[in-house]
Amino acid sequence: MEATATNIKRLFYLVSIYAILMFLWRFLVPAYEESDTDTLIYLNILLELAQVASLIILFSYLRPRYGGDSTAMLTTVFLIALAASIGILVMRFSTTHGWYTGHRLYYPGGNRS
Repeated sequence: MEATATNIKRLFYLVSIYAILMFLWRFLVPAYEESDTDTLIYLNILLELAQVASLIILFSYLRPRYGGDSTAMLTTVFLIALAASIGILVMRFSTTHGWYTGHRLYYPGGNRS
């Protein structure tokens, strides 16, 4: 039973780190091209929503099983990762270019300094 909780805790941290790094990448690095098909856009949105759901499910499973400082650490990581996941969705739904790229900035055709 303890091994399962440890594996789920590792998975929680992996999903959290992925969410935070993906948010930073999409916030700081501009996109240079849009997606070709609507299917890819909808698949990305589905994966982004699954990421939010998996964070909530994993956190709700782990929170009652750990106490003390570990709960504070889990809560802190969860809140940061949840804010990053929601930020990804906000960038996606805020502009037309954000809808197609998922990034905050869009420079078509190449690099601009």
